[in-house]
Amino acid sequence: LIQSSLAARGLDERISADELEAAGGDEALVTYIVKSGLLDVADFDVIKEIQACTDETIVPMSDVDRRVDPVEVEFLRTLFEIPHILISNEQRRLLRQSGFEFVKLLHDFPAAQQGVNSFCDVRSRGWWMGMSRHIQTLLLFLIVMGMSTHSVGVAVLVTYWFQEGLTKEYTVILLVFAACHIMSCFIVFLFQQMKAPPTVYGADSGDFPSIYPKVIPVIPLLEFHCFTSSFRHQVRGMRNIVLYHDVFAMGVLSLIVHSVTHSLVILMFVSYFLYWQTAEVKAASEASMLASIGWTITLVSSATTMFVAPMSYIWIIFAHDSVNSLGFALFGNSLSSGGTTDNGSIFARLIAIVLVYLFLINGVLLGITLANIGIC
Repeated sequence: LIQSSLAARGLDERISADELEAAGGDEALVTYIVKSGLLDVADFDVIKEIQACTDETIVPMSDVDRRVDPVEVEFLRTLFEIPHILISNEQRRLLRQSGFEFVKLLHDFPAAQQGVNSFCDVRSRGWWMGMSRHIQTLLLFLIVMGMSTHSVGVAVLVTYWFQEGLTKEYTVILLVFAACHIMSCFIVFLFQQMKAPPTVYGADSGDFPSIYPKVIPVIPLLEFHCFTSSFRHQVRGMRNIVLYHDVFAMGVLSLIVHSVTHSLVILMFVSYFLYWQTAEVKAASEASMLASIGWTITLVSSATTMFVAPMSYIWIIFAHDSVNSLGFALFGNSLSSGGTTDNGSIFARLIAIVLVYLFLINGVLLGITLANIGIC
């Protein structure tokens, strides 16, 4: 009956605020009225009714479950298409913590956030969003450069040991590098299983970097694909914020794994072979320009990746809501009733990464000590 009634109306017969109020907040009916194109959006009372409907929708499901119901995302998308519909600071915060589908909704309708006070929530500002995208692209570039230069440094050192006939040194480093590479591939593969299925990326699902290039050693193909995919989506105007976010998270996780399995472990073995053995070996290493270049590149690249890795992880947790413990986008149906990831746990996460570093340092030192216990 309603459909027939609306179809019989002419374009000059607009739906008034009284008729909209008579819909009684029925979502299906309001959606049909809005999409009919007959709503008088220039009428202040109509805007007032739509605003009231919006405010009634953006509420927690219960006192325990402080999330907006995920089924409301399409209804809110319909309401946000009406000009002059605004949300408050609290509403925006509630939406961002109710699932990444709402984060995407807010990204698609920035005009609805014009009423958000920048002092209360700086992340709603356009300049912040632009800066965030540039920072993420820069971090991905640093990830690619750091991992590439680390491989170059190790290659230079292997060349030095090979020329000097130091079979044990370059054999051990190559074996350690191979073992670390296998370990990193396995961990990254496990991490990738914790992201949302490709269907959430829609038509752009094929743009998410494949995990298989990670199998190729030395060259950071996976991380380079993350950088190029991120840059490409930024140039396109961030049409798929979910894909853009998960690509960045994948690059950050890969760097964290690399900093643990490659940078720290190999740096300690290199330090041992160059400077922690006999005085003759140390003097020979210091006298060789090739060894000095390889050591400098390895040291700088390792220190850079070990610093950028936890900082990138902190950034992805701090600058984003509705993400899981690895930083991937988390949708409403996957969130716990308590809400999303607590940004207040950043310090604890940083401590966990530092403890992993310390554990590996002690493990490598113990291994070196046991290997040389006979000499003592």
